[in-house]
Amino acid sequence: MPNFTDIYIALILAGAAIAIFLALRIGALPRKSLPWVVASIAGIAGFSIWRMKRAAGLKAELEQQEKQAKAKDIHGSAKSQISSILTPEQQQKWQSMKQGAQDENPEY
Repeated sequence: MPNFTDIYIALILAGAAIAIFLALRIGALPRKSLPWVVASIAGIAGFSIWRMKRAAGLKAELEQQEKQAKAKDIHGSAKSQISSILTPEQQQKWQSMKQGAQDENPEY
């Protein structure tokens, strides 16, 4: 489903601009209040855009965490499957290889 949030915000701002213009033309809105109204609308638009960008960033971060968790589960499953098919001698050799890799790369 496409995200039309930008279009909705643009339409709302355009509608607000038309409403302000009409209110000024019929005298319902004093000219001195125009800068306040425009600043308020700009603030609301800025906040809306900030919220959209933050939501997109949080969604991307959540997807990344889910991918990492899935990879960790797969890795754990593979380790248990490998351990179950190796002989005790092969398991010792595998453990020594893992230890050697950890010595070379502490982040491993």
